Amino acid sequence: MDEETKALQKSIIAARQKIHDTNVIEVKALWSYEDAIKRPYFHVKPLEKSQLTAWRNYLDYEIKQMNAARIRVLFERCLIACAFYEEFWMRYVRYLEEAGAGEEEIRSVYQRACIIHLRERFRPHLSWAAFEEEKGNSDRSLEILEDIQARVPGSLEAWMQAAGVERRRNNLGAAKEIFSRCLQQCQDREDKNAHSHVSLKFARFQSFFCSDPDKAVEILKEAHEYNKENGNVLLALVDQALICQPPKFQEAIQALKEGVENCQQPGNRLMFAHRLFHFMSECGQDSNSVSEGLRVLRQVQMEMRQMDSAMAEMETASNTSKQGEVAGGGIAVVESRREKRSNQEKSSPPMNGTTNSTNQSMVANYQGYQQSGYGGYNQGYTHGYGASHYQGWGYPTQQGGYGYGQQGWGTYGNYYGQR
Repeated sequence: MDEETKALQKSIIAARQKIHDTNVIEVKALWSYEDAIKRPYFHVKPLEKSQLTAWRNYLDYEIKQMNAARIRVLFERCLIACAFYEEFWMRYVRYLEEAGAGEEEIRSVYQRACIIHLRERFRPHLSWAAFEEEKGNSDRSLEILEDIQARVPGSLEAWMQAAGVERRRNNLGAAKEIFSRCLQQCQDREDKNAHSHVSLKFARFQSFFCSDPDKAVEILKEAHEYNKENGNVLLALVDQALICQPPKFQEAIQALKEGVENCQQPGNRLMFAHRLFHFMSECGQDSNSVSEGLRVLRQVQMEMRQMDSAMAEMETASNTSKQGEVAGGGIAVVESRREKRSNQEKSSPPMNGTTNSTNQSMVANYQGYQQSGYGGYNQGYTHGYGASHYQGWGYPTQQGGYGYGQQGWGTYGNYYGQR
């Protein structure tokens, strides 16, 4: 072989060697991720947590490398084994949207997820419906939402999103019909809070978009009669009374009073009492408004103090009874051991020439030592530390009373402004 051929051979090998070295480095980097995947095929059985973590870590690594072709291939591999996990479908969709993928490619992922694998998972359906509405396909969006409503009747999000689609295309009549049908279905559910939640949104819709505040108040009052334990309905009634021109202060006060009377949870009752006091101080029309609001607030605070004291006494009594049971059980064990030892001494023959009288004298001496020595020890011991032990440690002293900091009615956010 001549020199020219050898030089050509070396140059070709050197070029291929660079590719080989690059492949070796990449294989070493991916080997740990590939080795962690134990089930790359589809199966109806759920994957182990370690397998899900392995796929997450592998996807994180590939996305950081920013190789679009390899990322798509890895997502498709992942969705074979993790077809029943919406987490990976939604992550694939988000990646395609951020990468600027085409509309049809994203729609294809949604179709495979919602039509084939995740037919009863409402979150992918809601995301798909929002995607179709964004692309101008409102009719297709409503079809998707109606499909998930039929498959998962308890999905309030699907009903509310459908009403939003109709509202955004100025079809207010259809939106009202959706709200009404959703309220009718909520009446058949055990959870009354679902009915209250839909009523709040329906009242907001009537007030803001239909300019019908009277209908909004009617909806809220019906919701309160259906579920008097939901305080959000009463707060919405207060806000509805205040946005009227002129504001209906008496209706707002009445709603707050009903909240104080009907709420079962002590914290909610105290919240309504504080709001009632501040509202009557700032907006009350009668001369006794401030004193009446303060009287209600003090009454609720006193009831809560009594409740806290009763709970503390019950807890103390429970701890005392448990300690008594433990102490009684310990005394019984000691007495049983003493009785057993006494019976053994009476029935056993003398050992090493020791007479029964000697044994009896030893037992008497032992019992005397118990009465004197151990008794003195017990008298000198007190359980825990006294209050003087903690003086000077810098701990703040807790004062009694309910120092609930309230900053006036103006600090409470409008309920309709909360999203």
